[in-house]
Amino acid sequence: MNIRLAHSIVKKLELKRNSDDDSGEDNCDLSFSVGYDNDNEKEFAIFFFVQLRSQANLKIELEYISYFETSEQINDEFKASHFPKINAPAIAFPFLRSFIATLTVNAGYTPVMLPSVNFTKVKTEDNNIFNL
Repeated sequence: MNIRLAHSIVKKLELKRNSDDDSGEDNCDLSFSVGYDNDNEKEFAIFFFVQLRSQANLKIELEYISYFETSEQINDEFKASHFPKINAPAIAFPFLRSFIATLTVNAGYTPVMLPSVNFTKVKTEDNNIFNL
């Protein structure tokens, strides 16, 4: 089966400077889930949810979706495999990471660079929610 990242889209974005919060440290909560399209059995998506606070009192809330296409219909065996839970998020995450860095620098802030994520370890812990 051939699989490709078709495109990504920002579903929700909130960026604001929060002068009331002076935590002094970066904090980022990231979660993700896998979704399947009942109308198109050759497509699935990774939904990322980000809540970020930076040292510059910047607050970002983001919903980011990466759509994947397959050459064959998605079956239960594929859904149970590592690909949608580990590989696909690992493929899509660098694009999310780049988007946040570009967004923050273009908005006039110091670029926020999310750290790399080991999605194998995240899945081993049977948890799709983690703090970066």
